[in-house]
Amino acid sequence: MIKTKETTIDNKNFKVTQLGYADGIELLTKLLSLAGAAFEKEEGKDSFSLSRLAANLTANDLKIVIEKLAGRTVIEREAGSGNWPKLDPEIDLAGDYGLMFKWLKFSLEVNFAGFFSVAGELLSEGTPKAALPIQVP
Repeated sequence: MIKTKETTIDNKNFKVTQLGYADGIELLTKLLSLAGAAFEKEEGKDSFSLSRLAANLTANDLKIVIEKLAGRTVIEREAGSGNWPKLDPEIDLAGDYGLMFKWLKFSLEVNFAGFFSVAGELLSEGTPKAALPIQVP
């Protein structure tokens, strides 16, 4: 069942609705191809390298991810206004990269929190954070 979650980031309210099946699979495949190279095995442990991720990430890749998720996000630009237009990256995110990455993190969690973990393994929602090698927020 598709769910919608709401949050406030930098005094702006967001509602993110999960992607449907086809869009979710498409984006998940894109994310896996981008993230795969960022992980490598080192002496029995998994490690993540931001530099390996950045080396494989293009501006177009990031735009594809942002635009796909923006299509399922509405924003209340002024708290309490009751006006919830669709998120427009050119209006709502341009120049505010801190906000962009906070919203992107939330949007990815809404859609894929049950799937991704530090080791790239499936996690159930009941898995205690303490059981993970690195704490997941």
